[in-house]
Amino acid sequence: MAATIPQMDAAKMQLVQDLEIEMMSDMYNRMTAACHKKCIPPKYKDAELVKGESVCLDRCVAKYLDIHERVGRKLTQMSLQDEEAVKKLQGEMPRINEFNPYLNEYHSNNSNEANIFSKENCPQDPLL
Repeated sequence: MAATIPQMDAAKMQLVQDLEIEMMSDMYNRMTAACHKKCIPPKYKDAELVKGESVCLDRCVAKYLDIHERVGRKLTQMSLQDEEAVKKLQGEMPRINEFNPYLNEYHSNNSNEANIFSKENCPQDPLL
């Protein structure tokens, strides 16, 4: 099932691009901080990374990006399922009204329901 992308004007497209850049920048900053904390000791012995630190950083970044991609795919899948469920429910709503002829009669007889909570119908709270 191909997802359709609605046409966007230039301002909306710029906003989407700015949000994407902000999200990627945030992810990069969090990844850098997490991998640095995990792989680099607080006291530097050498100016260059040693082999163990370099390997640790490579693995940390690879895992971080892999998890980021998996979470993104799962969120996209969940979003599509939610959209399908909403469409399905919206398609069933007219059928619910067909099977319940009393629903329209009830709503037409109780059209002034909003007025039952007016100031005249509610006692004043003594604490207010």
